[in-house]
Amino acid sequence: MVDRPRIVEEHGPSVWRTAYRLLSDQHEANDCYQESFLAVLEYSRKSEVTNWSGLLKRITTARALDRLRRRYRDRSEPLENGAVVVGREEAPDRPLQRAEWMDELRKAMATLPEQQADVFWLREVEKLDNNEIAEHLKATTSQVATWLHRAKQRLRRVLVERGIAGEVKQ
Repeated sequence: MVDRPRIVEEHGPSVWRTAYRLLSDQHEANDCYQESFLAVLEYSRKSEVTNWSGLLKRITTARALDRLRRRYRDRSEPLENGAVVVGREEAPDRPLQRAEWMDELRKAMATLPEQQADVFWLREVEKLDNNEIAEHLKATTSQVATWLHRAKQRLRRVLVERGIAGEVKQ
């Protein structure tokens, strides 16, 4: 039997941070948090879970990306709703620049195919390794590597087209 309160207590902060980093909206992150735990608990009724942390990150990422795609596609509203906090050692414009860049990255990620967006976020932001990602996506590590490569190429192209990033010489 699954100890739900222990799982929520142990993994809740990480799940919420994952949702909030992608969505930058407290209300949507809270909804995503709840949806993710419901989905994982439902999954645990059918299959044994050996890596709660990885599964929760994967499901939360997928749910948050779905919300991000809907937000971007349906409302065409800005993707950054969070306040900008200035750190002591940063120039005053750095947090704003970072927030604007993250907004553009979110918009670009909303254009990626689902597997590519999931793999990019799980690898580059959540720092899961390719084996963990492959296990949760029920894919091979070479598929994960291919999806990650394609995601990076497409994100680079989209960000260059939007004038956010410069051309990369290869």
